Amino acid sequence: MEGKKRLLFISSQEEVFKAVHMSLSCIEVDVAFSRGHLRGLTILDNTKFDIVLAQAKETDIDGLEFAKLLRDRESKGLYPENYIILFGDDKIKDEVFSSSHDVDDFILYPFYGPELIWRVKRGLFYLQRLTQIKQDLIVDPSTDLLTPEGFFINLKNEINRTSRHRGFFSVLIIILRELGEVKLNFGDEWTEWIQKSFTEHLKNILRNYDDISKLQDNKFIILASDTDYTGLNGLANRLRKEYESFFQELKRIGISKVPDIVHCGIAVCINNSMVKREMIFDYVREWIYEQIRNTCTEDELIKCIVTEQGPEIQWD
Repeated sequence: MEGKKRLLFISSQEEVFKAVHMSLSCIEVDVAFSRGHLRGLTILDNTKFDIVLAQAKETDIDGLEFAKLLRDRESKGLYPENYIILFGDDKIKDEVFSSSHDVDDFILYPFYGPELIWRVKRGLFYLQRLTQIKQDLIVDPSTDLLTPEGFFINLKNEINRTSRHRGFFSVLIIILRELGEVKLNFGDEWTEWIQKSFTEHLKNILRNYDDISKLQDNKFIILASDTDYTGLNGLANRLRKEYESFFQELKRIGISKVPDIVHCGIAVCINNSMVKREMIFDYVREWIYEQIRNTCTEDELIKCIVTEQGPEIQWD
């Protein structure tokens, strides 16, 4: 597995953390400590972890309630999925597995070092497999682009991230017009080549953490993090320049009927972290669907300001 993984250890006893840290020093895992379950949730707000090893017995809340709260936040897209291991005695073990589907594993305390290492490794392997399965669902292997489902998953994650810190993100839709006519004149193989070539040109104007997806044969969509209206305008200008390069490339190889492009974009500024994130997601998703349904005919960029009243379009 690439890079060090992270484990959050939650216990009322710091000396137990020191023993766990020493036991796990032989594998590639960074271990952090929280003295309470609620404090652990606060840490998870700001730092991505892979495994949570938590005391089943109550600190401020007990391990089962903690697992329930964590799974609820994961289901809303606030956290990536964690592998949860609770620890305690035999009596608590029976309670955990009879009353909760939120916990992945349980280990008896006091710990037996080799067993602890084995359970942590098993959790990391499970997450690796889960990540691969999810990757297969959200990335189209034939194009190496996000699937529409993958794009909207990342959009939801971006809204959650931006809402926590207040900031910007932008969405840009690009439409290859008259692609159907190109298909009639040159056939499926040339049309597919044009789409793939255009995709490579799009990647030239993007940062490595921007997302791109193909919604339909002639419609592409970009999600740009930390990008305000000025940044969106700059992205659109780079798109036009890159398209000119693509246009000349097609001309050189003898494709006389070159599809034109039109783009429409929205820059979203989240000023209020208290607005429901689902509301922002629904608003942006509906804007995307509206552009797809109506197929914009001219370039247009708009601003959306999210205030305590909700999302509002702001016109210049």
